[in-house]
Amino acid sequence: VSEELKRKDPSFSLTENELNSWGYQLIGQKKANDALSIFKMNVLLFPKSSNAYDSYGEILEMNGNSAEALVNYRKSLALNPGNKNAADRIAALSGK
Repeated sequence: VSEELKRKDPSFSLTENELNSWGYQLIGQKKANDALSIFKMNVLLFPKSSNAYDSYGEILEMNGNSAEALVNYRKSLALNPGNKNAADRIAALSGK
């Protein structure tokens, strides 16, 4: 999506926070599948972002994909050991 938009407008760019906000807006509009795509794009574009993985984990968990959610929460926690949400969700999902 962003590559197509960049071809049309070379100055086009989306920040990690803009994508994250957009994903949460979609969740608020009950468009979980669209939000999933946005959060997935965010981790692809910003692979060093703890927050991007945390948000992707949340939408995966919301959609019932606990195994993939755990993978992403673990990536988030590895990038930011102080991420309490990721630590809490890992504990809850792994039964610890």
